[in-house]
Amino acid sequence: MSKTAIKKENFKKALQLLAKEFNAHNFEHEDGGRKVFFAPNKDGVDVQFQIDRESYVGSWDDKEMETEMNNRISQVVTPIQ
Repeated sequence: MSKTAIKKENFKKALQLLAKEFNAHNFEHEDGGRKVFFAPNKDGVDVQFQIDRESYVGSWDDKEMETEMNNRISQVVTPIQ
């Protein structure tokens, strides 16, 4: 499998995991191949996140949840050599 194919598969797995485990929703395209999305925090308030082509999630508002999402994603994606 090529690196590009692995990245695409990883991105798909990451999006599915975010939707299923973190109730992520409203995925929208952003510049540079990123997607912006929202997910409820522990208080049920929607927080904005973004995910890049490398399947890394970032947030300005909830670093704890960002870390939790990235840890879970790292468990399901295929490492690229």
